[in-house]
Amino acid sequence: MSSVSSPRQSRYAVIASAIAADIESGRYPVGETLPAEAELMKQFGVSRHTVREALRELKARGLLSSHSGIGTRVRASSGDQRFIHGVSTIQDLLQVVEATYLQVTDTRELIADEAWAALLRCACGQHWTEVRTLRMVRGDSVPIALVCAYIPPVYSAVVEDIEASTQPIFSMIEQRYGVRVVEIRQEVTAVTLDEAQAAMLQSCVGASALKIVRHHLDAQDKVAQASIGIYPTERSSYVTSFRVQRGLAPGGV
Repeated sequence: MSSVSSPRQSRYAVIASAIAADIESGRYPVGETLPAEAELMKQFGVSRHTVREALRELKARGLLSSHSGIGTRVRASSGDQRFIHGVSTIQDLLQVVEATYLQVTDTRELIADEAWAALLRCACGQHWTEVRTLRMVRGDSVPIALVCAYIPPVYSAVVEDIEASTQPIFSMIEQRYGVRVVEIRQEVTAVTLDEAQAAMLQSCVGASALKIVRHHLDAQDKVAQASIGIYPTERSSYVTSFRVQRGLAPGGV
């Protein structure tokens, strides 16, 4: 990696470009960790703040992710234009949100019929707020997902702040109401885009996509927020990792 010398770019942008080039060249392969912040500071002769700004920029591009106790890991090369979802903890989900933002397109009141009550795990006739949004990567004009968030009436006041906030909706609910989300359950299925979805996502009818349904549960196992996300597969991929624990009873596949 070269030293920082260009006066036309901010220092963190130059560092981000250099690291991105090293990732693309294979110096830092996907799945490997970057050198520690202290090493990058020494390499480039800059402050910790500047290094962190560069890493934040690369996370926003979907190239890097941070993992407690591990460090900063390479998620994708710059040649991969899809947004990589590697969500196995709530912290991972927060990182996805940090790299993207929600653009609200519509809000409506929903009265749960039998089908909606089953999905939202509520009583029939209960009023919920549906917020339809597009999830955008910062600096890109094409959405990576269509996300409909469902918020129960007791927490509906957060709706007005969704578009302006940099936090996920469930974090807004936690801070505003003092509730704690302790579990996120999700179901991922393969679907194809219908006409309305394709129009909103600037894609083609029948294009393949992932449908991700999430329920954010509080300590009483009640739904604090639910969401349905439609992610075109040409723009997103979903990565899950499992840690093997030895010494368990035999079984499984």
